[in-house]
This record gives sequence, structure tokens and C-alpha cells, in this order.
Amino acid sequence: MKKRMYAVFMMLVMALCMTACGKDKEKDEATESVSVQDDIVEFVNVELAAVLTYRDTAIESYNSYFITEDMDTAAFLTELEVAAIPNMESFITELENIQVATSEVQELKDLCIESANKQLEAMRLVVTAIKEENPDYLAQADMLISEAGELMTQYESALKLLCIDYDVDISGSF
Repeated sequence: MKKRMYAVFMMLVMALCMTACGKDKEKDEATESVSVQDDIVEFVNVELAAVLTYRDTAIESYNSYFITEDMDTAAFLTELEVAAIPNMESFITELENIQVATSEVQELKDLCIESANKQLEAMRLVVTAIKEENPDYLAQADMLISEAGELMTQYESALKLLCIDYDVDISGSF
């Protein structure tokens, strides 16, 4: 009886192992079937384009203080807390949820996420600078904004190279 139970148990284990391997193989085959070209187009022209509104709104809110001379600090603080930071957080969340199939496009996505995180951190530092009346935080925020810009430059360069390598046309800009 024990031998029979052991044999049934071993058969179940083997069946589960084979089932798991089969699913991984199916997933690998599905990933391999997506070309880098298709993945770039899907990521940039479709997925990323659909969430850029969050980022654009956040940056517009952040820059509003620097564009108009008559906005006071309290209004800017409110703009940051109500519009800029929540929109940047939404952008990052949506960006992180985008699924890509190739390592080339994953690298692009990672650059976008890293840049957006630096922008978000800078916005939070500006809030802290205003609340604590500490200009040192503004200098740190400026440095983060510069680093975010450098990351976006890297993103754009990498995207251009991939577009050349894989003969891809990208609509719009980012």
C-alpha cells in the first residue's frame, strides 16, 4: 500500500513539474515571437504615449511657478501637492505596469522610470524646501532635475539607435 501511494505521489510530482516547464516554455516562445521592432513601436507609440499626459501635466504644474512671476509660494506648494506630485506618481505607476517583451525595450523603459523617479524626488524636495524654508533642498532638487534630463538624453539616444538598427519610425516625441 505504501509503495502504491508513493508511486502515485511521484507521478503527481512529475506531472506538476512537466506542467510548470510547459508553461515556462510557452511564455518563452511568446516572448521570442515579439520582435524588437514591434516591441519598440508598441512601447513608444502605444503604451508610453497613453500615459504621457500624467508626466506632461506634472511638469507643466511644476514649471508654472517659474513661468509666471505673480504666483506666490503657498500657491506653488498647493500646485505641487495637488497636481504635480500625484500626476508624476501616476505616470511612474502606469509606466512600471507597461509590459515589454525584449531586453532592448526594457532598458528604454528603465531609463524612463529612473528619470521620472528623479523628477518626483526633486518635486518632493521643493515641497520640503518650502515647508522648512531651507534653500539647500532647492539646490538638491535642481541637481536631480539635471540628472533626470541626462537620463532622458540617454533614453532619446538609445531610442534613436534602436530605431536605426531595427528600421522603426516613431510618431510624436518623448
